[in-house]
Amino acid sequence: MSQNKFTKFEFVVTSGVFQGTTAAQRGHAVKSGLQRKASKKDSGVRDSQLTIRQKTTLRGRFRVTEKAKRKPTAEQDQLTQSSAEKPQASELDDTSITQEHPLQAKRASAETEITRLTLKIAPNQGRADVFNILPVTQNDGVDSLIKFSTDVQRHWWSYAIYDPLVLHSTLGVASSIWYMYVPRPFEARREGLRQKDLAIRGVQDRLAKYDTSDAVVGTVANLANMEACSSALHEAALLHIKGVVVIAQARGGYATLSSNTHVARAVQWVDLQTAAGLGTRPLLPLIRPINPVSLPAKILSLVAEEPSLSHLKSYEATQDTTAVQTIFWKLRRAYHAMKLKKELTIDDLRVTLNSAHHSLANLVVDKDQPPQTQVLLHAAMVFVYRVIRENTPECPIPSKLARRLKEQVEAHMSVMTANPEYWHGLLWSLWMGATSSSISGDVWSFFFTNLKVFARMTGFTHLQLAGVFRKFLWDDKLFESLQAMDRSDPTILVHTEESTQAG
Repeated sequence: MSQNKFTKFEFVVTSGVFQGTTAAQRGHAVKSGLQRKASKKDSGVRDSQLTIRQKTTLRGRFRVTEKAKRKPTAEQDQLTQSSAEKPQASELDDTSITQEHPLQAKRASAETEITRLTLKIAPNQGRADVFNILPVTQNDGVDSLIKFSTDVQRHWWSYAIYDPLVLHSTLGVASSIWYMYVPRPFEARREGLRQKDLAIRGVQDRLAKYDTSDAVVGTVANLANMEACSSALHEAALLHIKGVVVIAQARGGYATLSSNTHVARAVQWVDLQTAAGLGTRPLLPLIRPINPVSLPAKILSLVAEEPSLSHLKSYEATQDTTAVQTIFWKLRRAYHAMKLKKELTIDDLRVTLNSAHHSLANLVVDKDQPPQTQVLLHAAMVFVYRVIRENTPECPIPSKLARRLKEQVEAHMSVMTANPEYWHGLLWSLWMGATSSSISGDVWSFFFTNLKVFARMTGFTHLQLAGVFRKFLWDDKLFESLQAMDRSDPTILVHTEESTQAG
């Protein structure tokens, strides 16, 4: 190759500051490019050999070098031998040979299909636990419960995934909640019972080793929760809660339960749930008091804007107590905290709700309260589950509470109707029962009929009823549901705004 074939380069040393190209530099670049393009030289020996090697090693756009090749496995070796024995494509295209050797043609077609690149789907593709990291055996039932549980128990789930015992019981609770809302999910129910059995066996094994850790307490609380979700098994739930009491005493007292917020919340909730189902006092004290909780000013201002509770003085057991007024103030605070739950941490929210719920649960079973107070407190408990706890009327606990309220109203209606001072409380209690019972049921019919009759007797309009209800515990959605019931039958309540308020 001659000297004049080489490209000439010019080197320019600069101080690092950007400089524009000169006309001479641009001309030199263009001239060099044209010279390279015009020189159509043949490839040298090295280029020719490189091209030859590339033809045998290129696959698509990727170059496979000898160093990157892997040794063929025995299975691949056998596949290579079988593919070498099969007839060539040109032979298979011959119709005469295909007709004479149909089995050979079928075999060749099948082997060609085998050698194709197929998409391999991961075993857990589409499952909730894609990477198989949870400490439980995977199957379709477990996968369904995992997906359901992460929706309804999102905060607890972050704790449950670290211990197989807690996770087994968590899946069992998910099955019970699912069964509570959908009465016939057989697959979920069967898998839930299997997880329950695994949880019970696990608790027995750990207690035999004197293990009283938070995982054991949380699992026993979950076992109680499984039973509490059923309308007929609250006695079994109480048995598990008594087990929690024994474990807590072995650990050194109830204060040891408050160290883990997840476990404390689970234990407190199932104790309140079971007490509501049985109509008894909670077995456990308030594990985490509300004293350290600092509620946002927005919630406190909403509570302060509510109508005065001074009219509840007539419902107190004695003139010196304010227990009923305090309960309703706590419930108003819990209601607004639930409505503005994004303003609070999940821990502060649960402590606020549990504090109000626990106080009411202890007072509602007090037989020393006056008759009108017992009606009012039972209606307040219905409000807790229907509005604050956001349970539907079809759930076991609200339906039990509605029946219990019906018994109280039947027993003490004569006392409340005889004294105009209690008319507002009776109207509010009937409203709670009507909007918290399954429509068309006997309980709903009782509350709705009496509400219709008593509202017409007293001459309350819709606007006046709203003012009455706001004096106790109010919820917009419940009042809208009452208006919807009224629209279905225009004769239910009085609509004339000229009617005067009685009482």
